[in-house]
Amino acid sequence: AAAGATATVHSDENDCQTHPPQQQPTPLSAPFHPDSKLRFNCTLEAPTAATQRLNEPTLTYLNKGQLYGMILHDRELRDTDITTTIRIAFHEDQHRKSAATYWNFWLNQQPSPRSARAIELDKAGSVGIKSAESKSFDRITLQWNGMRGAKIMLRFHCLSTDFSRIKGVKGIPLRIHVDTREGGSSTLEACFTRIKLFRDKGAERKNKDDQRHIEKQLEKLRAKSQSHGGSAEAATLSVYAPISLVTYFVEYTFSDNSSDNDDEPLNIDDIFEASDNPMSSTLSPLRSPSLKRSSVSDSGGIDSDSQERVGIDPTYIPVPRKRRAIICLFIRYPNEKVYRAMYLEQLTLTDFVKKLAERLELQITPESNVEVVRKTKRGLTVKVDDSVIAQLEEEQDMEVDCTFSQESGALIISLHY
Repeated sequence: AAAGATATVHSDENDCQTHPPQQQPTPLSAPFHPDSKLRFNCTLEAPTAATQRLNEPTLTYLNKGQLYGMILHDRELRDTDITTTIRIAFHEDQHRKSAATYWNFWLNQQPSPRSARAIELDKAGSVGIKSAESKSFDRITLQWNGMRGAKIMLRFHCLSTDFSRIKGVKGIPLRIHVDTREGGSSTLEACFTRIKLFRDKGAERKNKDDQRHIEKQLEKLRAKSQSHGGSAEAATLSVYAPISLVTYFVEYTFSDNSSDNDDEPLNIDDIFEASDNPMSSTLSPLRSPSLKRSSVSDSGGIDSDSQERVGIDPTYIPVPRKRRAIICLFIRYPNEKVYRAMYLEQLTLTDFVKKLAERLELQITPESNVEVVRKTKRGLTVKVDDSVIAQLEEEQDMEVDCTFSQESGALIISLHY
């Protein structure tokens, strides 16, 4: 009987091996907003910001280097390959127009610029990915099955404040932008969420600070409402959206502005070609090869065909924009006891001498014979050029004195630091 029982067990096991049970694949559960009209829904496993306002795109605070889960979900559950590109981008139009400039600056601050990644996929912790690639530092592209869905794990390696030398700035608004299409279809669906990236658990601290700030506002309004019988508290509460435990991506609608259609990967070789050029500053903007310049006729005017092509108004006189400083230096000038701040708009020797001349009221022209040297604490005299200026640290302090050489007739500017 025992032998018969054993034989029966073996027979059942063989049957199971020969005829495995047929199971339908179950898609990953993915919450999506009930008002969403998107077919491909993206959900980031991170709470929305306390200061998230109603009728504005979602806003989420994240920590640099921390792993975050993102769920990709096809509401039609089609058993087909889906291609998704996830990239980190600048949210505001004015910053997207200068994206190459900002990324140029960020890359040059990294220990290994050519291998640096602003966004990274953790393949080991991800589920449902068929293939993945990262050809550009700011994006990843992956394939997944619409019926099964996917959950990916992401890290972000930049801060919102990484794109400027100026300390104390709020940082540039960023977003996670997602483009998705089915198989080889040309139909593209896009969605995004706004983000702010902090360091060392800064996202949690920022949310707590914001919540305390809102609560203080409400306490003041409650006291005012009790004394005046108003409804200011309800009005304030109606401004902010309730905190969501996850972040739902919202639909992105493409516009005709070229800065909105920034889905082409940035060419890193072009970025480094510009930054390696000693005649250009570290933050020199890159000229896009797609921009068309109006041609000039032999008579010196703008060709009429060019006006029609790019929509030039011949009566328009452009107003020069005020340039923003990229570094602050502390300078002690001759016969002064205190240091004064000097701001450079370009990390070049030309801009450095120009700002010094303005402060010292020196009449310096491009033809002037000017030499700039550094006197080190070890007694060395070093000739200053663009590369020396480019290496100056934020809030570098130095003393400046000027002398005229009787032999060469040059104005010698000496920097002591």
